[in-house]
Amino acid sequence: MAPALIEFEIVNVCLTKMRRRAKDRDALLADFEIFSRMDIAIRDVNVGGVLSLAEATDLTGYDASYLWLAIEFDAELVTLDKQLNAVFERLRAG
Repeated sequence: MAPALIEFEIVNVCLTKMRRRAKDRDALLADFEIFSRMDIAIRDVNVGGVLSLAEATDLTGYDASYLWLAIEFDAELVTLDKQLNAVFERLRAG
């Protein structure tokens, strides 16, 4: 599961790569289509809760939305973001 902003983040990643590697455009667009076939449930987040969490953890609102979902649904957080993962691990440890 993920907040709706994941769709825009994936768009931005693809667009950035296409701008940097124009010759790979077709392959990148093919990879982009894989995202649409992934079984990711888009979930609403409580924006007030996200704001509070972002303030308390010094995360961006974007990152805090993923963290909020993981906490709210007692789910694993899958991320390559080291700061976000460290906050998640710290909160999970209690």
